[in-house]
Amino acid sequence: MDIEFDKEKFKQYKYAIIASVSTSLVAIIAIFIIIIPLYQATNAKAKEQEAVGKTLKYLQEKEVVLNNLKTQEEDLKKTSEKISAALPPDNDVGPLFIQLSELIVANGGKINGISGSGMESTATTQEKMTSMVNLKKFTYVLPIEFSGYSLMKSFIAESKKALRLIEVSSIVVAASDNGKMNATITINTYARSE
Repeated sequence: MDIEFDKEKFKQYKYAIIASVSTSLVAIIAIFIIIIPLYQATNAKAKEQEAVGKTLKYLQEKEVVLNNLKTQEEDLKKTSEKISAALPPDNDVGPLFIQLSELIVANGGKINGISGSGMESTATTQEKMTSMVNLKKFTYVLPIEFSGYSLMKSFIAESKKALRLIEVSSIVVAASDNGKMNATITINTYARSE
């Protein structure tokens, strides 16, 4: 089998062949120069967006945690304020006696004197160490005259609701000749050592 090469036909199709080959080469070069780098850039952007998405999700989770911590901090501040009111500094006995006096008078009682560890007394102040604060325990003895048993009972119930932490540790009751109840109430209160 002999294939003849026809130069005339070749000249006719020469430009078409060159154009086809040139187009193929340009297409191959375009693939390597434009399309492959563009594909790689698209993949890189997709990976970058995925990383940004993960970072965003992580930051959103941290924001939720931070908001929870801020809420807890606010709650702790409110609790701290309540504790500070219930456990004032140890040199703050004036408001305690004002509060006690108001409680006693509101419940039909009359104070006949006060003695205790926070006053000029021989009683000792006991200091306790807690994990958060040094506490001092003060003991006061209050001789009080009440008009009746129900008023004394009401005083004890109201003292539990007092803003300052008050613990009734003992009550000694005696009836008087005038029909009133004499009570000697020993209370403990606590304060922060600063």
